[in-house]
Amino acid sequence: MRSKKVALIPARLASKRKPGRALVKICEIPIIVHIAKRLSKTDHLDEIIVITDSNEIIEVCNKYKIKTHLISGNFKNGTERASLAAENIEFDWGLVIKGDDPLIDPKIINEICKLIDTNDQLADVVITTKKGKYMHDEEIINVQKTLNSKVMTLSRSILPFRYENKIQFV
Repeated sequence: MRSKKVALIPARLASKRKPGRALVKICEIPIIVHIAKRLSKTDHLDEIIVITDSNEIIEVCNKYKIKTHLISGNFKNGTERASLAAENIEFDWGLVIKGDDPLIDPKIINEICKLIDTNDQLADVVITTKKGKYMHDEEIINVQKTLNSKVMTLSRSILPFRYENKIQFV
C-alpha cells in the first residue's frame, strides 16, 4: 500500500524578522504561492497544506487553489505550528517546508521523499545541508551533528557557539 505524503508549510504574517513575508510578491505572485506551486511539481507529494493563523493568507491560498489549515495559539516556531496542525491531518509521513523559500527545488524534495520511502530506518528529521564554517546569518539554520551524522543542535546562532566569557565548571 502506498503511503500518503504531505508537505506542511507554516506561514504567518507576524514574522519577527520580516513581517508579512508570506504575502510579499515576486513577479506579482505571493511568496507562499511560489512555494506551494513549486512543491506541486514534485512527483512524490500527495498533498500540500499551508498552516496559518491568518485569514489573509487563507484568502490568497484559496484564490490559487492551495489547501490551508487554520491554526491559532502561541508557538515558538513553524515546526510547532505544523506539529499541532498535523494532529488533525491524516497522512503517513510529512515534510515541514519553510514558508520563506520561494525558490525551493522540487528535485530536492523528490530526492528526500525517495530517501524516506526506501530507508528502512524511520527518520524523525531529514535536513538537507550545505557545509560552511561558522557562518552567521540569522536567516540560515545551522546544523551541528555527531560524527555519525546524528543531529545535535539546530540554531540560527553560530555553531559551535563562541561564549564571550569563559564558562567555569565546578
